[in-house]
Amino acid sequence: MVAKSGPLHRRTDRVQARARQRGYASIVEALRGGAPLRTPGLGEAIDLHEFFVHHEDVRRANAMEPRADPALDDALWRILPVFGRFLTREARGIEITVETPEGRSRRVRKGTRPVEARGRPQELFLWLYTRPADVEVAGDLGGVRLGM
Repeated sequence: MVAKSGPLHRRTDRVQARARQRGYASIVEALRGGAPLRTPGLGEAIDLHEFFVHHEDVRRANAMEPRADPALDDALWRILPVFGRFLTREARGIEITVETPEGRSRRVRKGTRPVEARGRPQELFLWLYTRPADVEVAGDLGGVRLGM
């Protein structure tokens, strides 16, 4: 394996080498323990958003439908403002508001050019990550790409 240059690539190579030494069972056990963060609730929020997005990548690539899970929708809705601000950081000047079919609404980015996105929290979360999602968008993002 040829390592790419740069500090983040070198760090990734070191982390991957350590993970290979640990073994599969040890890694699964660590994942079950959650993110190793000291701020209450932050580790769970990071785990939820990471596992949700990547799990949906796999599910939807295999033609699986969105999950009908109100508890998951509620959990994603709670963390959407924090991750929404981060995922829309390139959308300077654009005000982004997300809304559910039930009428819950949140502004995730302040600005002067309004954009509204409407869908279930799962779909809104995927849309913010630039994943295919069932979201109705009104307004103009002006070519800005959301997500990471």
